Amino acid sequence: MRTFAAGLLLFCLTLVGCAAPAHAAQSEIVAPAGLPSVIDGHADFAIHYMRRGWSANGYDIERSLPGQADVPRWRAGGINGVLVTVGTDLAPGSARHFPRVLASLDWLDALIARHDGVLRKALSAADFEAADQEGRIALMPAIEGGDQIDGSLENLQAAYARGVRSMGIIYDHHNDIGDGAMVMPSSTSVAAPLNGGLSAFGREVVAEMNQLGMLIDLSHAAESTSLDVLRLSNAPVSFSHSGARALADTPRNLSDSVLRAVAANGGVVMVSLVPYLTTTEHWRWWSSGETTYAALEHRYKGDKAAIARAMAEWDAANPQPTVTAAQVADQVEHVVRIAGVDHVGIGSDFDGMDSFVIADLKDAASVRALLGELMLRGWGNVELHKLARGNVLRVMKAVEARAARQ
Repeated sequence: MRTFAAGLLLFCLTLVGCAAPAHAAQSEIVAPAGLPSVIDGHADFAIHYMRRGWSANGYDIERSLPGQADVPRWRAGGINGVLVTVGTDLAPGSARHFPRVLASLDWLDALIARHDGVLRKALSAADFEAADQEGRIALMPAIEGGDQIDGSLENLQAAYARGVRSMGIIYDHHNDIGDGAMVMPSSTSVAAPLNGGLSAFGREVVAEMNQLGMLIDLSHAAESTSLDVLRLSNAPVSFSHSGARALADTPRNLSDSVLRAVAANGGVVMVSLVPYLTTTEHWRWWSSGETTYAALEHRYKGDKAAIARAMAEWDAANPQPTVTAAQVADQVEHVVRIAGVDHVGIGSDFDGMDSFVIADLKDAASVRALLGELMLRGWGNVELHKLARGNVLRVMKAVEARAARQ
């Protein structure tokens, strides 16, 4: 991937980042008081600790972190629950991810203990509700990429025992669980099917996650894999940070057929705040830049300075399209039109998109701007509550109840 796409997604950190073109100035949407608190279905703030070997290294999450999320900004944005991506930065296909998953869970437990009056570990929907009453911020561990269990159901069980309650079974590329939405390392094209959707091992993983009471996350999965899981799972699923393909035509997003299947399954689609998953124009710009960068890597054969100069020229000639909170609201409303208001949520992907941000949804402090935009469109308290937290809590409770009945 091109250098200014570094950090695009938390656990494929083989890149070096630099600044993206600035967004055009936009007027801020001011959200009124009294809005519901938000549960963010996918955030990668752990990347800052991971890059330093899971050491706090002087960071104080109650004051500030690099990137897009920390306690002050969660508070300002009305976010009191976050599904935190934990795991490894090993390249796709590398062996033995799971020990590093355990190391990251050690880090998260220590972080929560160090800020006990502010943070709370969430192992259930009830923990999110308790945190809301206590004025604390609930953090639930989530794995992004099922290859991180190293092909072992025992590791999946161990992750659950350590508090992991959600796993994205695919991270773009195909793995031993199923097919991914993209081919790595160039994330601009779709790979030829490997498993034809969910693999035989993948079916075992789905059954085990249902039995454990772990949320199956299908963001980054191929449509064939998603449809297989939606048919097979006996509990609702989530797409923790995705969008509608009708508005942003990328394989990372969901077709209307998948949206209807999510509704039938009882699941939730948590709309991302990623610009290239919001509009087709931005996706085409991003994809074109990725293709250009890959060609420059081949041409200059590792000469990073030459690649950077050529990429800077491409950036100057191809300004980044502006994406706004209103266009994210369009994404939300498309999901509602197809799947229904009971099947939509918010999954920011903060700190997983690096320098690609939506100017009026640039960090955790600005999330209420999206709710304010929807209020202007006539959304009432009931609908906003479902979007902000109600739907994901309903799904969590259903997953927990289904496991308890087995």
